Formats: sequence, C-alpha cells, structure tokens
Amino acid sequence: MQYVIMSDGKGSRWNHYLGITKQEILIGNERLIDRTVRLIRERVTAPIFILSSNSNHESRGATRITSSYSSSLHKMYGYEYLNTGTTFLYGDTFYTISAMETILYNGEKDVVFYGNEHAIIGLKANNYMLLKNVLDQIDPSSSLYHAFDSMEEQRQFISVGDAYFNINSPYDYEQFLQKQKRLLWK
Repeated sequence: MQYVIMSDGKGSRWNHYLGITKQEILIGNERLIDRTVRLIRERVTAPIFILSSNSNHESRGATRITSSYSSSLHKMYGYEYLNTGTTFLYGDTFYTISAMETILYNGEKDVVFYGNEHAIIGLKANNYMLLKNVLDQIDPSSSLYHAFDSMEEQRQFISVGDAYFNINSPYDYEQFLQKQKRLLWK
C-alpha cells in the first residue's frame, strides 16, 4: 500500500488567504500537510507521496510528485503513479487521530470510501486496476463514488462521523480555529 495526499487543487475559494495555501496553515506549530504526513508515518511504514505542483507542499517523510495528465480525474489521482494499492487523502482536510486510524486500518473491499453523509475524505484502492478502469471510463464531472454504484460487491463505505474538518475557505478556517481543541483530542 502507498499513500497519496492530494494537494494540487486551485484553491480558488481559499484565494491565498494569509498569503499561504490551505496545506500550509498551522495547526499548533505544525503545518496541516506536515501533520497529515506525520499521522501516516507514525502508523505505517510505506511510501507517502504528496501530489502537488507546489514546492511549498514538500514535507519531511514524504516525496512530492506531480501528474503530467491534463484530464482532471487522472491528474487528481496521479494516474501514472497508480501501480499498487493506494490510499488517497486530501491535503486540505484536518484528520483526527480517530479518522486517520479508521482510514489506515480498515477497509478490505476493492475500493473503500471514507467519510460521512456530507463528504468523502479518503479513498483506498486495494484493487488499483479497478480504480484505473473506472477513471478511464467516468465522465470527469461525475462523482467517483457513484461511478461504483453498480459494483456494490467491490465498493465499501466506512463512516468516520465528524472526526475530520474540511478547510476550503477562510470561513472554514475560522470555524476550524474555534473547534480545534475539541478535534485535536478525537
């Protein structure tokens, strides 16, 4: 299994707030991207990649990679690096320890989605060839989760409840700061 932190979005809702990207915001004294890498590294010994064209997203313990694809989904999932089982996480999501452990240690079906009724915050492709086949066939404007609707035997959904926080905009970040202490202990 390898781990890919997807951090190559445009950040248009963030609009370079505070003069940094979302992945660079500080959680205590640690950048969000560094925290995500650390949480993975403390729990597994496997390659960690940060999929980003931004050199500011480099982090100790991970290798930054870029995708040469122009298709949005192929680029988003680093299609050319999808050659083994891969777990995908988002660079702009704050994962509690509970959420991270759920993602790292659970999910046996071919493709496993993690999240709740509001959002998907992780994807584990135990069968990377199945994911590649779906990425080749799906309309880029479609939901990847729903692309597996006819494959219930191969798809699994695992709830992480509210043990995460998506940071997409300055407003989200301000809300996160108010809830941060509660989330850090989950």
